[in-house]
Amino acid sequence: RYYKNILFNTAMEMPQEFFDLYKKIPNTRVGNPLCVTVSGLKINMEYLFSVQEIMFLGQEFLKREGGVNSCTEIGGGYGRLCHAVIELFPNISSYTMVDLAPMQKVSKMYLSKVLPSNQFKKVNFVEVNEVDKLDNFDLAININSFAEMRKEHVDEYLNIINNKANMFYSRNTIGKYTAESIGLLEYDEKQMKSALESGKCQNEIDIFDSDILISERRNYLKSYRPDNRWIVIKDEISYPYTYYHHVLYAKSS
Repeated sequence: RYYKNILFNTAMEMPQEFFDLYKKIPNTRVGNPLCVTVSGLKINMEYLFSVQEIMFLGQEFLKREGGVNSCTEIGGGYGRLCHAVIELFPNISSYTMVDLAPMQKVSKMYLSKVLPSNQFKKVNFVEVNEVDKLDNFDLAININSFAEMRKEHVDEYLNIINNKANMFYSRNTIGKYTAESIGLLEYDEKQMKSALESGKCQNEIDIFDSDILISERRNYLKSYRPDNRWIVIKDEISYPYTYYHHVLYAKSS
């Protein structure tokens, strides 16, 4: 009930734009995810996140002529955001999913099921050892996976983004927290060490201290800039988990 309570309360705080977008995305309940009902709409956490991400980027930004026509998502998971973007923005001509081979199998299966065949054709699947073959693209996306990678691997991806993209959207954690700090007494020490040493923002912080979060957000915005030429177009706190943060960068000319 705690998970559903977080989901329910977050959905209850969403503006009307959220519900207008969510109801336009078909097939959001494949796999029978846990849902809550708000304003007669069945909502699950994964697609709540997808619509939040689209709202942050902005509908006009995503559909404006000469703006975003091609997206590349690094660590796209099973494809929830890819699904939502392609359904809502027919101007997006290509969406590339970069991930490990086992995850690619899952995303291919999922997206082929939720997207009509003519839309599924827009999706390209590139394995992580083939990223050097990527063509130039408009918008790079990373959600919650740079924070799980070794720092040097993140730097390699940021270099690719710097060379091949015009804009970069990140929704990642702004710091690390220990198991003890959230009341978890039994855990795998090796896994914990690996988690604390991954990503660009490795400071161990109290994720429930608002002043600390403000300070670490500034570090986050600097850490994920692909290069000094990139500027922050917009950023905001990510809800319901406020130790995540949205940021959109653009490459200055």
